[in-house]
Amino acid sequence: MSDVPNLQTPPTSRFDWTALTERHFLVAAVLLLAAIISWNTAQEKWKFYLIKMPVVPPATVKVDKKYHVTNFPAKIGSYELVEQSDKPVREDMLEELGTAKNKNNWYYMGLYLDKKANQYVQFSVLYYTGLQDAVPHVGERCAMAAGGSIDYGACGNMPVMCETIPAAWKRAWSKINVYRTVYGTNKGRFVQYHVFSMNGEPTESWEKVRLTLSKPWVKYCYFAKIEIALPVPDLPEKTGDEICQKFLSCALPVVLPYLPTGQDVERAAAQGK
Repeated sequence: MSDVPNLQTPPTSRFDWTALTERHFLVAAVLLLAAIISWNTAQEKWKFYLIKMPVVPPATVKVDKKYHVTNFPAKIGSYELVEQSDKPVREDMLEELGTAKNKNNWYYMGLYLDKKANQYVQFSVLYYTGLQDAVPHVGERCAMAAGGSIDYGACGNMPVMCETIPAAWKRAWSKINVYRTVYGTNKGRFVQYHVFSMNGEPTESWEKVRLTLSKPWVKYCYFAKIEIALPVPDLPEKTGDEICQKFLSCALPVVLPYLPTGQDVERAAAQGK
């Protein structure tokens, strides 16, 4: 007789795990289908849109194949262009900035100089449209990402006045707030200023831009960031503010015709294109 004990095979479970898995799958599929139908219904009935339709820039804008504006003026008030970004920005940088995500996007960058006052201004405009959940790039984020330290006590809003705004923009843009960012690097202390055009309306707040982009009932949307940076280190804050006021009061009347007005956005929405 063998010493090996007589082991019995345990009884096979009668519970049908496959059936349970299939039921869970079917429930999940039904819920997903219901969500899709509900969302499509909401889109049609209440006009909800997560992916925004692009707002085509005005015919004023002439752009090359690399999203770069080629016809921006070389003279802005007493400032003259001394260095232009005529060499296209690297494709990886365009991807990082989000510019390459829609064919209607564009950018312009240039270094301007007032020779008499010996004042340099690095000027840029970036136009975005047809994006989903875009995060606007602002000075605080970019400076910190580059290893700079933000002087939050010196950051904040600053009013800018301009008496020569084109008629289509005059109501909203004659007096605006820009946001001042002050940061330090190993080369010194620097200051830059920005303001957004959000569907034709000025705002210094990137949070407001993000909020507008997230509104599901807004179908057509664009925003543009207008920014100046003063490349000379350790300028007194008052001096930087004066240069910003002087330059933007001349630059805004030049820049705004390159952007759609609020009426242009409304017209695009009404026409559905």
